[in-house]
Amino acid sequence: MCKSNGINTRKKTREQWLMEGARMLEKEVFNPAGYKLPKGIRITMSRTESNRKTSSKTLGVCMNRRLSSDNTHEILMNLELDNPIAILDVLAHELIHTICFEDGHGNEFRKIALSIGLEGQMRSTTAGETLTKKLKKIAKKLGKLNHAKLAKTMPKDKARLFKVVCQNFLCGFSYRTTRTWIFGTMTNANPACMSIEDYSCPCCKSEMKPIVNG
Repeated sequence: MCKSNGINTRKKTREQWLMEGARMLEKEVFNPAGYKLPKGIRITMSRTESNRKTSSKTLGVCMNRRLSSDNTHEILMNLELDNPIAILDVLAHELIHTICFEDGHGNEFRKIALSIGLEGQMRSTTAGETLTKKLKKIAKKLGKLNHAKLAKTMPKDKARLFKVVCQNFLCGFSYRTTRTWIFGTMTNANPACMSIEDYSCPCCKSEMKPIVNG
């Protein structure tokens, strides 16, 4: 087991990184401002729902410990986050909720947020210059985060095959081809190498059409 500056540098799981990050935030950010985190905090990364009122992306959520069967504050970090500094920034915001959950983003939350170096609107704070420097040092001590950004939607499959079917229902001939041949060649045919017959059914010579959603 390797240690550097008292920090275990062996490859951590994502959750171990987050929990260790919370402990370091308490020691280096919250304690100097006069605050202590409560016991019973669990942190993981998950899908977080967008704010319905503002349509803004929710980067983190802190669930009240009264919802937990073992009386634990559950903090969920958005899986779309992948920058360690940004993750620690959001985590600092969510950890404030563990101290004053019932206050929401009210006066007590604001008091703590400003004292540790968070700025901006209280519902979407960002780390100020001084806090950012601390977060960079903490991230460096924590080492590499074993996590990769998870996209919200599936990327378009450029190699997807589309079905092309004969329009004569008595025939039923069909085949599959790539997007290039459908949206490229079929709509912008080169007269030097193709004729209209090339798009006719080889069985009955009826018109062939692509099923885009097929």
